Amino acid sequence: MIFVGIDPGKSGFVAAIAEKGELAFHETPTVDGAPRKGKKSKRTFYSEQEMFTLLMELKARDISLLVIEKQQPMPNNRPTAAFGTGYGYGLWKMALVAAGIPFEEVVSASWKAKLGVRGQGDTTETRRKDSKRKSIEKARALFPGVDLLRNSRCRVPSDDKAEALLLAEVARRRYAGAM
Repeated sequence: MIFVGIDPGKSGFVAAIAEKGELAFHETPTVDGAPRKGKKSKRTFYSEQEMFTLLMELKARDISLLVIEKQQPMPNNRPTAAFGTGYGYGLWKMALVAAGIPFEEVVSASWKAKLGVRGQGDTTETRRKDSKRKSIEKARALFPGVDLLRNSRCRVPSDDKAEALLLAEVARRRYAGAM
């Protein structure tokens, strides 16, 4: 029995909490774009096949509940950023359907309020940054000793990794009827 949370996006994560508390993290599968004029591409793209493969591996471990953060347009987002976010979210949903994995969508404001990680501040940007900081703090409080670094070269904890873990915790609590 495992509980899974997906923080969609190219820099997002998939987190799984096993029945006995073991944690597993997977970065959103991406591939680098083709280089242009001898330069390395700065663009990355979702790897649809790897997304599906990852979900099938998780399905084989008996998913009790999977929660994905519902994406929606934000007033201050650039149109290209909104498109990219929505595209990735749609890919995750289609991969879940194709893998035959039942899932629940949760709105960011809702799950963050229930876990006490909603940001405070005068501007949208200030609230967003505060929310990210609180997500890291909450993940560390609920799972002491958890490694929230994106990789071994990083020095700053990843809010994407923390939020995926918190989404898996939301799945666990919902399954238990506590949320």
